[in-house]
Amino acid sequence: MNVDWTTLPDILWYSICEYLPDLIDIIHLSYTNHYFYNLLQENSFWRHLIRIRYGSKFLERYCNKIFSNENSCEYLYSSNEHLLDFE
Repeated sequence: MNVDWTTLPDILWYSICEYLPDLIDIIHLSYTNHYFYNLLQENSFWRHLIRIRYGSKFLERYCNKIFSNENSCEYLYSSNEHLLDFE
């Protein structure tokens, strides 16, 4: 019996990736085939992972602006206040 694991819903793969201990494991998964590469390149996946690992406050404060391309990564360190918040 041949099973195509890529037919599982995306949100299930998002949940599986939550349990991968290091980001390099997610990167290695993305190298396995085109499906995983495309899935794990989406902003929605990284938003989900950041929200789960670091909380929605971090996501709202920094990542929404970065993913929307309103600002560059320099936004994270635009002042000492932001730097302290980030740390």
